[in-house]
Amino acid sequence: MIELSAGQGPRGRDAAAIPDFDAVAFGPFSLRSRLLEKDGLPVRLGSRATDILRLLVSRAGEVVPKNEILGYAWSGLSVEEVSLRVHVAELRKVLGDGKDGARYITNIPGRGYCFVAPVRRGGRAEVATPASRVPERAAPPPSLPRRLDRMVGREDAVAELAARLLRDRFVTLRGPGGIGKTTVATALAHEMCDSFDGNVHFLEFGPLKDGALVASTVAAALGLVVHHEDPSASIVNFLRGRRLLLVLDSCEHVIEEVARLAENIYREAPGIVILATSRESLLVEGEQIFELVSLPGPPQGTRLSAGEVLAYPAVRLFVDRAVAAGHRDDITDEDAEVLARICGKLDGIALAIELAAARVGLYGLREMAALLDNRLQLEWRGRRTAPPRQQTLGATLDWSFGLIGESERIVFQRLAVFAGHFTLRGAIAVAAGAEMAEDRVVEALEQLVVKSLVSTQPDGASRRYRLLDATRAYALQKLADGGQLAQIAHRHALYVQCTLEAGMRDKEGSDHASRLQESASLLADARAALQWAYANDDGAGLRVPLAGSCTRLFVELNLLNEARIWSDRALAMLDEADRGGAWELELQSTLGHALMFTERNSEQAEAALRRGLEIAEALSDHANTFRLLSRLNMFYRRTGRYRHLVPTALHAERIARVIGDTAGIAGSKALLGVSYHLAGDQAAAQAHLDQGLRDDAALRGTQPGHFAYSRTPQIPLARVLWLRGFPDRALECIRPLVGAFGAA
Repeated sequence: MIELSAGQGPRGRDAAAIPDFDAVAFGPFSLRSRLLEKDGLPVRLGSRATDILRLLVSRAGEVVPKNEILGYAWSGLSVEEVSLRVHVAELRKVLGDGKDGARYITNIPGRGYCFVAPVRRGGRAEVATPASRVPERAAPPPSLPRRLDRMVGREDAVAELAARLLRDRFVTLRGPGGIGKTTVATALAHEMCDSFDGNVHFLEFGPLKDGALVASTVAAALGLVVHHEDPSASIVNFLRGRRLLLVLDSCEHVIEEVARLAENIYREAPGIVILATSRESLLVEGEQIFELVSLPGPPQGTRLSAGEVLAYPAVRLFVDRAVAAGHRDDITDEDAEVLARICGKLDGIALAIELAAARVGLYGLREMAALLDNRLQLEWRGRRTAPPRQQTLGATLDWSFGLIGESERIVFQRLAVFAGHFTLRGAIAVAAGAEMAEDRVVEALEQLVVKSLVSTQPDGASRRYRLLDATRAYALQKLADGGQLAQIAHRHALYVQCTLEAGMRDKEGSDHASRLQESASLLADARAALQWAYANDDGAGLRVPLAGSCTRLFVELNLLNEARIWSDRALAMLDEADRGGAWELELQSTLGHALMFTERNSEQAEAALRRGLEIAEALSDHANTFRLLSRLNMFYRRTGRYRHLVPTALHAERIARVIGDTAGIAGSKALLGVSYHLAGDQAAAQAHLDQGLRDDAALRGTQPGHFAYSRTPQIPLARVLWLRGFPDRALECIRPLVGAFGAA
């Protein structure tokens, strides 16, 4: 924080005396006095951002220190540096900095900011040259959701919230549904990335249905392997001594579990900064409340000009979204009164404003005002017994639903079964049918995106789609009222099962990281599909295969408690047709692996692994036979039953030779070497580990999906060599690994 005495900048200048200069121009912009224009049209810019721009332009080409800028723009105030970053970010957005190669403001790390675009004064161009080349800003962490291209009316809230977070460490952003809590939290997370050196984790709890999974979800996001039912203590221990920003979004439906975990983190990990978004307070130690109020709108019953009404954020948001949807951008004084009336009826709720604005291009402003009078009733003091997500936006969505065509209504309702983001392929699988051709689904989805009922974001070369939480709850109720929920939920569960099953078949030779990312995107839907299938008779036929495919995903994501619970439930429901088949094999293998880590190597874990091995051998499934032998070998190592190690390893070696896979044979040699080592035969251990090491290139090339995936044999070989009296060879064996770890 930089403290400035009243009226005095850090270099003795009068902080209120922003430099005066004649009109200047840069790119398509001109700046005179406090008016910024682009191609002759006024550009809306906040007062502090204007001060910053005037100062930087007046000293174009010169690096202006951050404390000097703060002294000019915040005279006499004590402010955090993050406030400056927020307003510079606003400037860059308005100027289009970085688009089509245009560069205006650059940051010189540790020094300040520099205006680098050519500046024309009195018709003469002065080219500003930065003191040094500045690297591009690092990409945000992959866990952050994509920020809006343009955020209206919340810049000051972001700046104030950032300062509060740095001061108080634990802030809950509270407000009603649809008001923009997630938008503000996302923008803040992006803005504060640099302050936390990129260590920002954004967790969306909206898709989570079971509060008991809160801690597991946080652990998975932090990259922790969960070895017990409640990982809360492990999370707190991991976070001690670290510094990062943890954003917990949409907490209201799992608030008890989030509150307990957040309080423990606040108490025990002083370097962690927590931002929660919720409709209600967490009511725990350390929590500070930041109330996100409605977007300010013009007073009702007063006559304002177009310029005056556009000074209010609610109107600016409405016009911004209306223009994006095809409405004309020339707002007249006659429109001002109608705009004021519309925004008053929408109560400054961002989602309601956006839904209404998206249709202005179709109906016009005055018709829109009439539709609001006749079709829309926003009651913010509604019944407390109503579903939470319908207490404020139900009427808005009712009206919006009445404006879309029949095909769009059908697709809109069916897409509500997705618990998270979905792809076009997923939309077709769930929404298409005998009465709805695929091309109609594609067309309807396009219209739903255009009309702001479905949001979209790029995902590499394709796109992903999502219904906002309130919108999804509304559409899901419509689907249930129409009697189609069971049918569409069955399609959804079948889609999840088939997609995950296809991923299981495509494991060999595929890129593990990209495959895991694709599978992880289905996690919320996998959980939702399982909950539905096991709670409804219509899902009975899908329970076993769905659990079999989902539990493999849980193991890959280290969600071992969920893998244990669902594999156990599915095995209890096996019928005679499934016994001894591929799905029982998958479930027994998963159960044994999960029990090994969550139930401390219980007898049940061994029984599950042995039953899986029995089925794999009966089916001549050599890859799974090898996997289960490897897991049994691990089980015996963990339980100290060393007499079983060599027989299981020899069995695995025979299977690897039957398969004829080079990496598998190398893996079996490593398994044998470790087994002989622990059984006490160091000479045999060295022989097998040496042989495995000669084929190490094949072993290191395996992906985690390969049946013989294993760790490098150098570490056990070094231990064997040390025990046999060859310390120099042991060090030589381990030295490359030490160098590799040091480089990492």
